[in-house]
Amino acid sequence: MIKNDSGLSLEKAIEEPTRTMHPEDIPRAAEEFLGSEWAEQTACLILDLRMPGMNGLELQRRLAQNGNAVPVIFLSAQASEEDERSALRAGAVQFLRKPISKDALLSAIRDALKRPS
Repeated sequence: MIKNDSGLSLEKAIEEPTRTMHPEDIPRAAEEFLGSEWAEQTACLILDLRMPGMNGLELQRRLAQNGNAVPVIFLSAQASEEDERSALRAGAVQFLRKPISKDALLSAIRDALKRPS
């Protein structure tokens, strides 16, 4: 998650994620994220398809249902082509397959942050 008020460079946030956020404050599951202040403060959300509890596609759907247009990037190692199509049809900015380079991830995040939310 990239918060609107982080004030840090994207490179720094990716290289040192534990310095950019307090791990104890970060929601541990999609359900917890939906009910938190993070849902409204997030400028870009990077999701995997396979997550504990609610999967990434369901979280994307629920955010849209709630009127939250946060840009979503999917990052997955075990996705089918149908999963990818579903995510993109539902508005994902990009669907990236692991492993991925830091530059490719930064490019996807920059693209996502350019979109109106």
